[in-house]
Amino acid sequence: MRPGVKPIGGCNFSRGSGFWRENESHLMKFILRILLCLLAAASLAVAEPPAASARIERVVEKSFTVEGPGTLTARTGGGSIEVMPGSGETVRIVAREHIRAASEAEADERLKHLTLTLDRHGNDVTAVAEYDQAALGFHLGSWPPVQVDFVITVPTHYSAELTTAGGGIRLGDLTGRFALRTAGGNLRIGRIEGDLAGATAGGNIVLTSGRGRIELSTSGGSVTADQIAGSAHLRTGGGRIEVGTMAGPIAARTGGGSIRVVFAGPMAADSSLATGGGGIRVRLPAGAAVRLDAATAGGEIETDGVSIALTRGGRHADRLVGTVNGGGPALSLRSGGGDIAIAGS
Repeated sequence: MRPGVKPIGGCNFSRGSGFWRENESHLMKFILRILLCLLAAASLAVAEPPAASARIERVVEKSFTVEGPGTLTARTGGGSIEVMPGSGETVRIVAREHIRAASEAEADERLKHLTLTLDRHGNDVTAVAEYDQAALGFHLGSWPPVQVDFVITVPTHYSAELTTAGGGIRLGDLTGRFALRTAGGNLRIGRIEGDLAGATAGGNIVLTSGRGRIELSTSGGSVTADQIAGSAHLRTGGGRIEVGTMAGPIAARTGGGSIRVVFAGPMAADSSLATGGGGIRVRLPAGAAVRLDAATAGGEIETDGVSIALTRGGRHADRLVGTVNGGGPALSLRSGGGDIAIAGS
C-alpha cells in the first residue's frame, strides 16, 4: 500500500495485498468484500452526522365568529389536534409549527413549503396544514420537517372532522357529529352528545361518555368507554375492550384481547361480543330478557346470579344456549380460547 493511503473500514484494496492475488474463482468474494466496506463507510457517516438540527417553534393564531352550529375541518400532516369547548360563538385556532432547522433562516426556508389554511365559509371553519411532499428532494429521517399541532376552541354545539397523519387527537365535551382519524396516535374523547366515528391505526381509544351512534376502531390498541347510551360498534386488532355502562346494542370484536361490558337497562336490540383468544365478562341488569348464545373454543362458561332456561350446554361447559327471563334480543358471546363469565346485577 502506498504511503499516506489508509484502508477504509479496515479493508485493504492495494494491489500488493493478498486479496488481489486471488484467482478469478474468488470474484464473488471480492465483490462481497467491496459491498461490506461500502456499508462500513456508510455506517461511519451515519454515526457521525453533521451538527444536530434544533427545533424552532412558530405560532400562528386566528379567530372566527360564527352564528350558530357549524363544522370544523382540521387536518395536519403529523402533528396533534386538540379541540375543546370555548365560550360564546367563537372558533379560535392556535397553530404551533415545529420546525427542524439549525437557524431562523433555515426555518424560514422550510416554511416556504408549508401551506397553512385557516379559513371560514359561513359557519364552517377550516384549519389545514399541508407540507409539499416533493420539497427538498430525497430525504432521510422523519418527515415532514415541519409539523403543525392545532389547539382549537369551538362553541359547545359544533361538529368536527379531524385527521392527522400520526399525532394524537383530543376532543372535549361537545354536541354535534364527529369523525376522528389518525394514522397512529391515541384518541382521547370527552362527553359527546351525537354520532361519533373514531379510528386509529395503532393507538388507544378512551371515551368518557357517548350518546348516539358510536363507532370506534384501532388496529392494535385498547378501546375503553365509561358510558355509552345509544349503539356501539367497537373493534380492535388485539387490545382489550371495556365499557363501564352500556345502554343500547353493542357489537364488539377484538383479535385477542379481553372484553368486559356492563349492560344497563332493558336489552332493546341484538348484541354480540367476540374475541380471538381473550376472556369475556358480561353483567346483565335485573330483569333483562335475552336469548343467550355463548361459546368458547378453549375456556369455560360460568354464570352467577342470572337464571337461564337452558336449551344446550351449561355452567363450566364450552357452550351455553338458553333464554333469560323468557327471551328477547339475541346476545352472542364468542371466545377463541378464554373463559366467559355472565353475571346478574
